[in-house]
Amino acid sequence: MLKKWQKIPAAIAMGAATLAFALTPVLAVDVTSTNEMTGSGSTNTTTTDVTNTQTVTNDNTSVVTNTFTITATTGGNSASDNTGDGEVGSGDAASSVTSDTTSNVNTTDLSTAGTMSVDSANSVTGSSSTNTTDVTVTNDATVVNTNDLEVTNTLDLLSDTGGNTADSNTGNGTASSGDASANGDVSTTGNINDTTVSMAADPIDVSNDTTGFDSLNTVLVDVSNTVTVINDNAPIVPTTITNDMSLTSLSGGNSADGNTGDGSVDGGGADTTVSLATDVNSNMVDIGAGGDLDINMSNDTTGSSSTNSMDASVTNDLTVVNTNDADILNDISMLSDTGGNSASGNTEDGSVDSGNAGLMADVATTANSNDVDTGGAFGDIDAMLSNSVTGSSSDNTIDLSVDNTNTVLNDNVVDVDNLLDIIGLTGDNSADANTGDGSASSGDVDVEAEVTTDVNFNTTDDMAAGDVDVDEENTMTGSGSTNDITDTITNTLTLVNDNDSDVLNDATGTLDTGGNSADGNTGDGEVATGDVDLELDFTTNENMNM
Repeated sequence: MLKKWQKIPAAIAMGAATLAFALTPVLAVDVTSTNEMTGSGSTNTTTTDVTNTQTVTNDNTSVVTNTFTITATTGGNSASDNTGDGEVGSGDAASSVTSDTTSNVNTTDLSTAGTMSVDSANSVTGSSSTNTTDVTVTNDATVVNTNDLEVTNTLDLLSDTGGNTADSNTGNGTASSGDASANGDVSTTGNINDTTVSMAADPIDVSNDTTGFDSLNTVLVDVSNTVTVINDNAPIVPTTITNDMSLTSLSGGNSADGNTGDGSVDGGGADTTVSLATDVNSNMVDIGAGGDLDINMSNDTTGSSSTNSMDASVTNDLTVVNTNDADILNDISMLSDTGGNSASGNTEDGSVDSGNAGLMADVATTANSNDVDTGGAFGDIDAMLSNSVTGSSSDNTIDLSVDNTNTVLNDNVVDVDNLLDIIGLTGDNSADANTGDGSASSGDVDVEAEVTTDVNFNTTDDMAAGDVDVDEENTMTGSGSTNDITDTITNTLTLVNDNDSDVLNDATGTLDTGGNSADGNTGDGEVATGDVDLELDFTTNENMNM
């Protein structure tokens, strides 16, 4: 008699990662530009030019190939042609693969200028003097993430406990097979870009204060903030993910035929499980406001016949471009077979009992998701503009221009094919031509498959420009003076979402517990057929803009 073999497990776990992290320190800028106590007829000029340029470039190319071929076999045993009894039993066989691939992940935390202040003034200027302060502050932050990814996961798993024989024994023949299970758990994560940019707070104080007779006093301030975030996934070819999985669990094909005594077959269960998760081309952009922009501009106590002008320009330009292209193939073939057993031609009774067949698939695909939060990117604007206590025949001018441009472009293309071929068999058992009774019983087939596809998701939050509060006043103006205040606030918001998706869900299945026979027996013939339970759930969400 051959005793049961020991259970044979086969398992492989694999992980791969490509990660990039960039942290840029905060920059603090304090600009003071002043012409103070200038002499009569003098010419005084201060020029300040501050430029902060920060550039982060992440360029990744990744090709990952995972190939698994596993065979776990305890079957194919024989206890035949014995003068006495023949008994054969195979142990359990389990093949299992866990593969986790993470590639092309970029995390960037960028601060454009920290806390910045601009203080520019012409103060106590001499008669007939010319006084000019010119301040230019440029903050330029650029983040470019470029990812090229190709991942191929190939699984071929076989667990076999069947094919056992206990035939042609003078005594009884007994064949039993262990449980067979094949499990594949594959996870792929790639092209993940997480970018955080914190804008600067820019308080601006400019003034012409106590200016001399017939003097010319000019204050020029130009502040430019530019933030550009570009996420390009698949710049040359689409992000390509290929999952080719074949899983087979066998515990059937056992025989106990032609024995002088009883013939008995007891088949084990066969379970096949697939868990497949793919998450690629995900862009998260968070633009945080650095605080309110406080602007104070004043011509205060200006001299007779003097010309006092202030010109402040604030330009904020935010551009976020997300480009995604993905081609994903999930090709899954699953077979669980406990049937094809025989206990026929025995002098006494023949009995066959096949195990249950279970198949479970969980396939989740997420591709091309863009989550952009501009956070009221450039904050609120609180401005105080005043011409106060101006001299006779003086010309006092304040000109404020704020231009906010906010542009978000999302371009997504995706092709997803989910192909499932599911076969569950417990039938085609025979207990025929026995002198005694013949009994054939097939197990149940239980199939549960859930396929979820989420592609081309664009979420854009808080694109609206911040609040603008401008107070203007001309107070205690001189005789014959000209006092002008002009403010121009321009907000331009552009959001473009372009989605193109092609999703194919194709499932074929063969589920069979029948084809059993108990024919030609001298005694009774009995057949019991197992149940078939099928549950398929396909959910596809595509091209959603929020």
